[in-house]
Amino acid sequence: MRALAYVAGGVGLVGIGLGTFFGVRAISKNKDSKDISVCPPANMICDARDAAFTLATGSTVSFAVGLAGLGAGVGLFIASRPDPAPAAKGSVSVKLVPTVGGAAMMGSF
Repeated sequence: MRALAYVAGGVGLVGIGLGTFFGVRAISKNKDSKDISVCPPANMICDARDAAFTLATGSTVSFAVGLAGLGAGVGLFIASRPDPAPAAKGSVSVKLVPTVGGAAMMGSF
C-alpha cells in the first residue's frame, strides 16, 4: 500500500506541474490575444484566443488530477502506517482516534 501512496503522490506532483505549465502558457496566449495586430477586435475567432482557452482547460484538468493524486497519496500513506508495538504489561497506552464527529481517546491499562 505504501508503494501505491508514492505512485499516487507522484501522479499528483506531475499533475500540479502540468497545471502550472499550462496555466502560465494560457496567461501568455491570452495576453497575446489582446494585441490588436494578433487578434483584431472585429474578429471573434482568433487562434491565440482559442489556444488560451484550450490551455486554460488543460490547466484546470491537470490541477484537478494533481490534487486528487496528492490527496489519494496522503490518504494511502497514512492508512499504510504500521501499528505501534503492543504496550508492555503494567503500562498505560493511550491513543487519539479520529471519528465522524471529531476524535475519541482510547486506552488500555
